[in-house]
Formats: sequence, C-alpha cells, structure tokens
Amino acid sequence: MYIYWDAIATSNLPIEGYILYMDDGLGGDYSIVYDGRLNPQITSYLVSGLIPGRTYNFFVRAVDVNGFGDDSTISSFISCVPPSGLALPTLEAVEEEKFTLAWNLPLSDGGCPITGYVIYSDYGSGGLINTKVDEALIQNQPYLF
Repeated sequence: MYIYWDAIATSNLPIEGYILYMDDGLGGDYSIVYDGRLNPQITSYLVSGLIPGRTYNFFVRAVDVNGFGDDSTISSFISCVPPSGLALPTLEAVEEEKFTLAWNLPLSDGGCPITGYVIYSDYGSGGLINTKVDEALIQNQPYLF
C-alpha cells in the first residue's frame, strides 16, 4: 500500500524529513515504518507485509532542526488485494432484443467489500475482450445476441 502525505510548505525552518508511523492493523501501538530524516523530498512510502482485511492507521511527523513537529491527523486504510476465484459468467436468459448474464460471487473478496462489477466484451469481433460494456453501448447492437 502506498502512503502519501503533503510536504510542509509553511515552516520557516527547512524540513529535515518525515517519519511515518503505523499501527498493527488491530488497534495496537504505533511503530515507525519509514524514517526519512535524511530525505526531506520523500513524501510517500510503500508499506508491505500487510494482512488483507485489516484496517491500518497511519500518521506522519515532520522533523526540523528543533526536533519533531506535531502528529498529523490519523488516516485509516483497509488493506486488500484484488478479488479472486470469479468464474466466467453464464447466459441466464435470451429474449428478442436482450440477454441476461449471471455470475457467482468470487471465492475471495480480497479483504475489502466488493462494490460492483464491470463486464467487458469483444462486441462480436472475435478479438480481445477489452471494451467495457455499459447499457448505452449494448442498445441497438443485435450482433451481441
């Protein structure tokens, strides 16, 4: 998971860097996951080793010659990976000018709620199935049946 934060632009003193803190995803203590005291231009960090489905909390501190600044606001993010185990859709019904597809839920939601599905088609071309289907595109396309 990439974590980004804004650089401090209002300080009268040069920022020496940023320190990123994270909890364990279970509400436990925070620990340092990135210490950028020698890299003030770095305002992002790739956090790895997260467990899908856990909500991780983060905050950042800037450091200048006087020491640590205030903690940023805490940001929370759910760790997840793409859903997996989705079988091909099936043709459920065919009518004169439309058809209905059906599919089962994937075997794994990847740790995050599934918010929707997208259907792709080759629109009868026999080529790559890479065109997103939406209702406006489907209307008046008899070769889809």
